[in-house]
Amino acid sequence: MMRSLHILFLLMLGVGMAVKPPRIVSARDSYLQEATFVDMGWTGSIVPGGPNYTFTGTAQEIISQIQEIDPNYVAPDATAISWDSVDANAALVSANPDAILTRQQAHTICRVAAPGPCPNRLAANEGVRYLAGLQGDCWLPPGPRVCARVSCSWNCGISWCNDNNHRVSWLCRDLTNNAQKTINECPYAEGVWGQTFDEQNFNVIVGYSPC
Repeated sequence: MMRSLHILFLLMLGVGMAVKPPRIVSARDSYLQEATFVDMGWTGSIVPGGPNYTFTGTAQEIISQIQEIDPNYVAPDATAISWDSVDANAALVSANPDAILTRQQAHTICRVAAPGPCPNRLAANEGVRYLAGLQGDCWLPPGPRVCARVSCSWNCGISWCNDNNHRVSWLCRDLTNNAQKTINECPYAEGVWGQTFDEQNFNVIVGYSPC
């Protein structure tokens, strides 16, 4: 009898261990869920020396709007550059090198902010490349916790968030530093998942987003 009870206990224990409990979203993961989402703004010229235009949307949507005005505009080649082993600060030339050196002090936290991982690192890298191809300023309205979806494909989202109480504007290509830092420092078997904070009090999040 005791032997039978012991076997039954082991069987029940095995079943309990086999059932994976549902993932509970913690406060650290809820940043995007509690954020106010807006369209990212872009202001810049389509041709060197030309007039400035302003568009809103993701990096891909902004490029499409540019092409409506200038059908000859060539979008950045999303497969031409390999970012996996390239330091973004070395790959991108900023109009303000001192700002880049300061921003290298930004820190990254993994497995936070988004409700889960970006399941496709290639999609994340592609979003970074599109952002790097925008020759102009990206901007967000005052925060705190005001976010814009920079890129989203294959359920992989890159979001830029403003925690200042004033509008922020930054060279779009320089924002790729934070996005690429997150991709490089927070890779997991299930995907990319993390948040990189900037000393200018904004941050970039790479993680799951339905799209």
